[in-house]
Amino acid sequence: MKLTLFIFLCLLVFATSTPLAVHGQGSSWLPPVPVSPLRITEEQARETGERRYGSAWFPDMAVGPQNSVHIIWYSGIGLDKSEGGSLDLLMYRKIQEGQWSPVNEIAAPSTGGFTVRNSMMLGRDGRLHVAYRSGTRIVYSRAPWQEAGSAQAWSTPRPISSFGAAYYTALATDEQGNIHILWSEAFGDSTEPGNTACLNCADMYYRSSPDGGNTWTDPINLSNTPDGENRPQIAVDQRGRIHAVWDEGIDWYAGAGQAKAGVYRHSDDGGRNWSEPVYFRLPERIAELAANQQRGRERNVISREPTPLAATTTPATPPALDAVQQTTLSLDRDGNPLVVFRGAYINRIFSQYSPDGGTTWESATEIPDMRARPSDLDVYSMATDGAGTVHLLMVGYRSREATDDLLAPPGLWHLAWQGGRWTVVDAVMDNELYPEYPRLVIANGNELHATWFTRSREDLFDSERASYRVWYSSTFVNAPAVAPLPLFTPVPEATARPTATALPPQPTPTALPAWALEAAPVTEPPRWESLALQTVGVALLPVLALIGGVMLVRRRKKG
Repeated sequence: MKLTLFIFLCLLVFATSTPLAVHGQGSSWLPPVPVSPLRITEEQARETGERRYGSAWFPDMAVGPQNSVHIIWYSGIGLDKSEGGSLDLLMYRKIQEGQWSPVNEIAAPSTGGFTVRNSMMLGRDGRLHVAYRSGTRIVYSRAPWQEAGSAQAWSTPRPISSFGAAYYTALATDEQGNIHILWSEAFGDSTEPGNTACLNCADMYYRSSPDGGNTWTDPINLSNTPDGENRPQIAVDQRGRIHAVWDEGIDWYAGAGQAKAGVYRHSDDGGRNWSEPVYFRLPERIAELAANQQRGRERNVISREPTPLAATTTPATPPALDAVQQTTLSLDRDGNPLVVFRGAYINRIFSQYSPDGGTTWESATEIPDMRARPSDLDVYSMATDGAGTVHLLMVGYRSREATDDLLAPPGLWHLAWQGGRWTVVDAVMDNELYPEYPRLVIANGNELHATWFTRSREDLFDSERASYRVWYSSTFVNAPAVAPLPLFTPVPEATARPTATALPPQPTPTALPAWALEAAPVTEPPRWESLALQTVGVALLPVLALIGGVMLVRRRKKG
């Protein structure tokens, strides 16, 4: 009798004191796992015979069938000066059913240290589609998702951009399997004679493929301005409307221009025609407040050495008070666009929502409790779960932790938008490292997957000798499971392939050494196990209460 009551009380305490919500007092995200290998010294490479990779940065990610998550990033290896100084590499790794694949080199886009900006998605054809920077051009390639770790499985890279200097890229697919791509490309000062404010700044271009990447439509210039166009994002809703956003103003690659606005356009006919641009700027009252704060600072100037704004901020005069950057796109459950952007001058975060698919827009509202990190290179990332909640990953500071030390390590934060309101959920990473460039995808409606790269304080301003690393984490949210769209038979290969630009030979994939395959230890029970135990505990409460009551009545009768 006493033992039964003891068990009943223990289960009662467990079930009522442990919350069923996924997000508890601490972070719900699993401890971050390093995806890229640790950078080793020349001596270590000679002793072990291992490949000596450079830094790992600018990752992207896609989820695939059978609980697979695929991550790519930019790295490289050193070469003699006679060979170009370095071999630029597109790297790949997969996690499936909790098991990590070796690190593989899937492409060698160029030599000489050209940043391999990249984007990746899973198509309806069961293939991973990738666009990446090869030298100063954007190329496209694809591979079956099961074989993506082999360089030989990837198709011959095909040029997407023309012969200008291209940099950023973004991919999306629709329910019919069409591929849509945005990229930034500059042809010199060709958009406006006499333009000196933004020489060699890029415009934003669009193409699509109706047959799985075999053929592509002619490029369309979506911006055609004298300003720089950076950081595109693209998504397609269930009705087939294509939504695109990007930043207009500063062009980091050209080293010119000034932050101005976020831009939004949409297309209802597969990308042939586009709506008039919508420009996002800070609300007038916020800009006025920023102006007053600036005047106050000017009246109380203290002579001191200037402090750099951030490790990745291009030195420039201050932007306009209403200027915005890091324009980020997501679609809600009904296909309506939500954008998030940073006030480039005041480093506060705002969102703006369209209730009718991007035709009209509500007023911008500030996201509370957060302060942005200033950067001309970083991005935010958003995705929508099965319950219609929009999730945001951003690098920044909690406002209550705001500091005048602009070089203090920021955190990687997870926020959620539901019913028009934002909440700060928890931190994905918040330690001595400097997270940057997060990517967020949602699988099955309730599984959040994130990747990003980090710098350390020592290598903030020294990318040549730095040791940046790519990381991964995941969590579950309390949302309905949503089955992915079924895959269909891939479009047959074209009999004649378009001529591709000559590229360096692709290296044989190299397995990650055993010491780097060991993922960070999990210091807590698996999420599914914890949630299951909590659910069982709650389900048993009525039964246990009934048993306890019956026993108590019997004991009283005996007495």
